[in-house]
Amino acid sequence: MKNSLLILFLLLAAQVPAQNLLSGEWYLARQYVYNRDGSIDSVSGDGIDFFRKAGDMPDLLKIDVSGKFSMHFRDTLFHERLVYNGTFVLSGKSGIMQFDLPLGNPSVTLLTNETMMISRDYDPVQTTLRRVEKIFHKADIREDFGKFFDEQNLEGTILVYNEREKRYIVYNPERARNAYIPASTFKIFNSMAGITYGAVKDENEIIKWDGVKRSREELNKDLDMREAFRISSVWFYQEIARRIGAENMQKALTDNRYGNRNMNGGLDRFWLDGEIRISPEQQVDFLRRMYFGKLSFSEKSVRITKNIMLLKDEGVYKLYGKTGWMDSGGIDLGWLVGFVETADNTYFYALNVQSPQGTVKNFLTARRAIVDKVFNTLLGR
Repeated sequence: MKNSLLILFLLLAAQVPAQNLLSGEWYLARQYVYNRDGSIDSVSGDGIDFFRKAGDMPDLLKIDVSGKFSMHFRDTLFHERLVYNGTFVLSGKSGIMQFDLPLGNPSVTLLTNETMMISRDYDPVQTTLRRVEKIFHKADIREDFGKFFDEQNLEGTILVYNEREKRYIVYNPERARNAYIPASTFKIFNSMAGITYGAVKDENEIIKWDGVKRSREELNKDLDMREAFRISSVWFYQEIARRIGAENMQKALTDNRYGNRNMNGGLDRFWLDGEIRISPEQQVDFLRRMYFGKLSFSEKSVRITKNIMLLKDEGVYKLYGKTGWMDSGGIDLGWLVGFVETADNTYFYALNVQSPQGTVKNFLTARRAIVDKVFNTLLGR
């Protein structure tokens, strides 16, 4: 029954006359499996939905409708149609459902082989979404940045968003679409949540060392948030997470649309080796919303977190960021995400790299070297 509906729906979609890329109707087929309590059990395509449009559309258009939908029955299949005039229509429903309206502020992100993904906030009123004509932004694909990765013997991607020009700059866009575990880049989120929920009052409050000896001596002492962030102390931020609590943490993940919002793996470990995943595009979107005060966290927590993210001040520009690293089956997987401030602009970036474990002598400095060279190039230095 489900397959028949899907085939019928796609056949109907194929009969729509060809339209300009930014007009007409876009068709989405997506399957959700919900638990009885309303939580999502699974989403087809790992949360990425596939649109096909008749005529001359690109080979594949992907969309991620991020947000909570109030649907409460298992094995519900439905098809959605996003119409360019701003109407969000559900059709071809099977199964039983109570509600199917988006709750809160879902975001819609689109990606084709010609344009980069961009996230926008929407304010659903019943079944109406705001117009989406500005959802598409052409990206500068910079193959020349590949030499910076080659110099460090790393594979990867870097995605930069130029705020003034409202434009993406990217090397290896395919990888920029993929989601990975956030590892220690989650300390950005955890810092804001910790201060907002009162786990610590500010970046100077000290948390007592737990007494467990670790390989890096700098970790074996009492720490405040500023130093814990700088040296990337896992134990400190695990304690922050425990003080926040599971309910508040899940609410913060959901409200702020962080990655796939999945806390499986444990309250104090899910960002280290659990099931949460986030893509470079989502990292950049999250950083922009943080920077412009669009998150649910307190203004104080955002201000402090921005401050402790400062990596260097070159005078001409300031580099802010946080690294992340994990061992993924014999592969060193690393992040460096943040933003760059100049006198008249702000750039948001996410670097994601990998190499066979142990093949890059200094994985940390290699990541910094790539980011430095990218921005020296972009800023004409």
